[in-house]
Amino acid sequence: ASSANRIAFTATRSGVIEAFDVAHYNNRGRYVTKGNLYGPLRVTAPLPGEPAGVILKLYGLTNDGLIVIDLQAADIKP
Repeated sequence: ASSANRIAFTATRSGVIEAFDVAHYNNRGRYVTKGNLYGPLRVTAPLPGEPAGVILKLYGLTNDGLIVIDLQAADIKP
């Protein structure tokens, strides 16, 4: 599988989402949120009408509610 298909995301209690390669476990990105995350993360393809550069949408829950992060290719390290 290409490295683009091997990415996974995990959240920490300190409000950080880490992206990593599931085959080699190297870091592919780090995203800081305003609140502490809990529960599962969800990732989808861009929705119709999204800006052209958005390649993934990342969803998570904090005590303040739902967060949505629009990821572009530049946000994910090769």
